[in-house]
Amino acid sequence: MQILYCDTCGFRIDEDDVQKAQAGGQVVCAKCRAAAGRAATGVGARKSSAKIVPVAAAATGSKKSVEAVRKTGHALGHARAEGGSNGIVIVVVVLLVVGGAGAFLATRGGSKPKPPEQGQTAKTPLGKTPAANVETPKGGSPAGKNDPPKLEKITQPAPLPEPKDPPPDKNAAAAAAAFEKEAEAEFDKVMKFAGLAEDDVEGRIKLLQEFIDKYANAFIVFRAKAEQRKLRELHALPKLHVSSDPPLASLSDGLLAHWRFEAEADGKVAAEFPKDASAALVGAKLSEQVPPVPFGNQRSLALAAEGDHLKIGTPFKDVTNTFSIAAWVLPEAERNEAAEANTEITGTAGQRYAIFPVQGAVTFGDGHATAGLSVGTNGVSVYEHSHSYMPAVLVYPVVIKRWVHITLVYDKHQPKLYLNGKQVKTGLTSAMTVHPTHQFGDHQNYGPFVGKLDEVRIYNRALTDAEVLSLAAAKEEKK
Repeated sequence: MQILYCDTCGFRIDEDDVQKAQAGGQVVCAKCRAAAGRAATGVGARKSSAKIVPVAAAATGSKKSVEAVRKTGHALGHARAEGGSNGIVIVVVVLLVVGGAGAFLATRGGSKPKPPEQGQTAKTPLGKTPAANVETPKGGSPAGKNDPPKLEKITQPAPLPEPKDPPPDKNAAAAAAAFEKEAEAEFDKVMKFAGLAEDDVEGRIKLLQEFIDKYANAFIVFRAKAEQRKLRELHALPKLHVSSDPPLASLSDGLLAHWRFEAEADGKVAAEFPKDASAALVGAKLSEQVPPVPFGNQRSLALAAEGDHLKIGTPFKDVTNTFSIAAWVLPEAERNEAAEANTEITGTAGQRYAIFPVQGAVTFGDGHATAGLSVGTNGVSVYEHSHSYMPAVLVYPVVIKRWVHITLVYDKHQPKLYLNGKQVKTGLTSAMTVHPTHQFGDHQNYGPFVGKLDEVRIYNRALTDAEVLSLAAAKEEKK
């Protein structure tokens, strides 16, 4: 490929313009030809006495310097060709540029600079150290008018000191300690719930809230809130239904057993029904009643320790899935509360079995279970018991600090709980064939009942709401 340069401006000819550039005997680029045309016709050109000198002829440096001039002088060549009044200035500028470029390239190529005259300092190329015989002005390093300005060292400002905590206020600390001490003393008073009944849940919640509002910033408040949460999980115990009417006549229908615990002979207790039934006391005993007693009996079955129980005759083999168990109960200790389920084993520790569910698979065969009641001062749980199976199918938290009438009604595998004659909860449907149990108190150390038990009845049918309310009625003498 042929490379040509314009004789006028010295710029490289475009490849597509090579033939036109050589047409006139001289090598002239398109822009220079256009400028010459305008000068000939007098259009857009200004008169000038400047002599046109090819830029290439003015280059005195190396081959590289000529190439540099050509590349940087294209526009200058065009201006000169147009004949402007600045043509001489243009040529002078080009010569100065070429001369400077040649000197720079000479120093880069290793040529030695002229020795400095007396009193002058030798110039040092960039990146080189000054020679040993170069004079240095007083005060330090060689200096010249072309040396770059010295950069002053930037000093970083000293960091600001970190803020310090103010010294503790001894008076404020003493006041805070006194406030905490006062709150703790007040909380102890509140937890006694003076003037409130033991089952007055709403009253206790309100009293705790007053304490929380007054001592909101005290640390002890978290305990007050925890006590509130426990109370809110409890349900209010339904009030006793007081009546002087006799029990409904229908309550004799389907009755399987009735125990009043009024008399004892030779360590055995006779049943109210059936008349010929009796059961031996194991650890348990009959105790005198302490008023008030809502059902009028003089004695009750007292259970207090592990192993205390009373097993009543033959199991109820033919009674399944639909039956009722009713009793008056006075608990004196809390039970362990587990979540409701029908596939778990949660009833083997911490319970208060007033009515203990015996192992159904052992008594009746695989797939069979019995149902019982765990009663504590913090609520009632219904448990079923079989092989590798002892879940709480019904759980009802409630404060019980006095005699309460409890009725458990199973209707087609599903338990319902009544307290003082009112239904309060429906439990989970059982997948087992469920029987009523035939034992009072725990003998397997799963959780001894602590308290008293009386007027226990077992039916082979589901009692109606009216019948349950009649059984739960507190006695009132007619006037």
